[in-house]
Amino acid sequence: MEWQQLEYFRTVAKTEHFTKAAEQLAISQPALSRSVTKLEEELGVHLFDRLGRSVQLNPMGKLFLKRVERALQEIQDGIEEVRQFHDPDAGTVSLAFLMTFGLHILPDLIGKFNRMYPKIEFLLYQNPTTVILPQLQHSEVNLCIVAARSGISGGLSGTG
Repeated sequence: MEWQQLEYFRTVAKTEHFTKAAEQLAISQPALSRSVTKLEEELGVHLFDRLGRSVQLNPMGKLFLKRVERALQEIQDGIEEVRQFHDPDAGTVSLAFLMTFGLHILPDLIGKFNRMYPKIEFLLYQNPTTVILPQLQHSEVNLCIVAARSGISGGLSGTG
């Protein structure tokens, strides 16, 4: 099993169409089909139900996709950590926030930060607290800005 096969599988799962996935991945559709078929053979199960020109994840595919997404995210996190370790003044910071903070606090905060660290990029995720806190707990974001519970007007949280 190869990392590329997992990327291919995830793209097909998201598009539910081999031709569209092949276009996104910039490979031929037959090569993509062979790669996914080889992955299914290695696993000993079918991951998709074929529905004419489109495909749909079957229950095994849905289970496997959850793990693949986590694994690929871990690899991406590792790549980013290595890059940041090599150059701590460069990299990406992912930040989840409530809309109210995005309108008033974030523009000034990010502007000041970017003047000090111009090689650091931000990935911004505007969501409700019910989405933001699990994102932080699952290390999908580095930082979050949410309203604190128990009446405090605002809070800043981050992963270790």
